[in-house]
Amino acid sequence: MIKIKPVIVVQGSCQGGEILSEASFALEEEVSAILKNREILGEIARSITGESDVEVIGFREEFATTSGSIDILAIDNKSRIYIFELKRGHKSDTEWDRRALAQLLEYAAAVYEDYSQNPESFVEKLGLELEDAISQELANILETGEYFLIVAAPDMPDRLKRAMSYLVAISGGSLKLFGVIARKYESGACRILELLVTSSLLMPKTQEKKIWTENDVIRFINSLENEELKRRLLRIIEVLKKANMGDIGGRNKNPLIRVRVKMEDKSVIILTFDAGNGSAFAYIGLRDEKDPRARRLKERVYQELMRLELIEPGIDVREIPSGRNLKATIGELSEEKFEKLLDLIKNLGSGANF
Repeated sequence: MIKIKPVIVVQGSCQGGEILSEASFALEEEVSAILKNREILGEIARSITGESDVEVIGFREEFATTSGSIDILAIDNKSRIYIFELKRGHKSDTEWDRRALAQLLEYAAAVYEDYSQNPESFVEKLGLELEDAISQELANILETGEYFLIVAAPDMPDRLKRAMSYLVAISGGSLKLFGVIARKYESGACRILELLVTSSLLMPKTQEKKIWTENDVIRFINSLENEELKRRLLRIIEVLKKANMGDIGGRNKNPLIRVRVKMEDKSVIILTFDAGNGSAFAYIGLRDEKDPRARRLKERVYQELMRLELIEPGIDVREIPSGRNLKATIGELSEEKFEKLLDLIKNLGSGANF
């Protein structure tokens, strides 16, 4: 997990120069008492979103759901929902972190189940009077189920960080899990609270994936400024759909268009076009292909691409980590070579040998 920004709260009488010692929280209510403040919740929301204009416009303690009461539920001026699970994290309780994560997910599911189709009841329960625009956006957010889920405790054990990071990674970032490490330091009448916001959303680039539907991919292509590239990618999709051999979208960092060929008892992806890297290159995944039949077909396709001068000759595909790239990007091929590429795809669909 990655630290974002600390929130510092000074309580009591601090003159400056005190030697402070870290103190433990005796009760969960102490953690709750720190956060039961709209300004502090607003600071946390700004740290989480990275937006300086965010304000918490309301919150409720012990917000009742069918899965139990949420410690704190807050809403900001952009209609986003924050669900807090508070723990004092005492060493005598070795399972608090597991319970905290399970409870957060249960509460989020309960809010979605109870209110996604009944936003009016949610607003009424919060006791807020909202502008129409905020109410409509809140209804949309309730329906998507994308809420900010936050564990607040004096520490974040490694296993909790791993579990949160894993959940965020496999959700493609749509699950928004955060931690708030709450610590207090005391000296006489002086008390300073430190709230350190950490994020599981900031994952390594290799894990920044989303689920692309076919419509998502087509919308992305239609948004491209390069008209020639747009036209050609849409033509590839058209050919693949007619031949019933397209595999468009899926969970990836970029929108992909795959050529999937049926081989007796299985189907194999032979060519992949990456539409999201700004150039729409294609590659054959030869390096990690274990099936001998699929590998032979990919080798034949590779040789045909060489014959058509669509890829650079003289390079062993097994030395290229990502497979075998086309010599030119789809948008830069001559029209004649692009038509040859389409013919090759059509031949793959008809089962023709090369």
